[in-house]
Amino acid sequence: MRTRLLEALLDLYRPGDNSEGLVIDDVLRAAGVARGTFYKYFPSFDAAVQALGERLTTEMIGTFQTIYGPVGNPATRAMGGLLVVLVRSWHEPRWGAFTGRVDFLSYFERNSAFDIMVRDCLLDARKEGAMQFRNVDAAVDLLIGASIEARRRMILTPPAPRTYADDLVHHIFSGLGMKAQALAHALDGAWDHLLSHDGITPGIESADIWRPT
Repeated sequence: MRTRLLEALLDLYRPGDNSEGLVIDDVLRAAGVARGTFYKYFPSFDAAVQALGERLTTEMIGTFQTIYGPVGNPATRAMGGLLVVLVRSWHEPRWGAFTGRVDFLSYFERNSAFDIMVRDCLLDARKEGAMQFRNVDAAVDLLIGASIEARRRMILTPPAPRTYADDLVHHIFSGLGMKAQALAHALDGAWDHLLSHDGITPGIESADIWRPT
C-alpha cells in the first residue's frame, strides 16, 4: 500500500500541471483509498513527497552504480549519470517532472553518497588530466543544475533526443576543460554502457531512439 500511494503521488506530477497546488485529497483520488489509509503510512502530504524524493534518489544512485560503477574512466561515469537522467525523463515524463523540481535538489544534498559520487567522478577526471576546472563546487553545480533544466526539456519530448543529449554533454564537459577527442571517447563509452543495460534503465529498451544516426 505504501508503494501504491507513492506511485499515485508520482502520477500527479505531469508536465505543465500545477503540482505546487497538490494536496492529500489528490493522492487519495489517484490511489483510490480512504484518508485513514494514507495516514497509516504518512503523517502528512509533505512527508509523502519527501519519501518519494528519497526513494527516487536511492533508485537513481543504484541504477548509476550498477551501470557505471565498474567503469574505469571517471569522465565516462560523470557523463553516464547525466545520460541516465535524460533517457528516463524522455521516456517517463512524470519522473522527469518530479525530479526536475528545484526542491528535489534537497534530497541530493541530504544524501552524502550522491554528492560524493558526483564529486569523485569530477575530481578523478581532473586528477587524470581529462578535465581542467578550477572549483569543484562550481563544477558540481554546473552538472547538477544543467541536469535539472535538461529534464524539463526532455519531458517535452524533443524530436531528436539523442542529438540534444549529446550536445548538452559537449557543452557541459567542454566547459569543464575536456578536449574534443577525449570528450567524444568518454561519451561513446557512456552510451555503450547505458545501451547494454536495457533491463535496468526505464525506457532504454527503445534503444533505436538513442543510437547515433
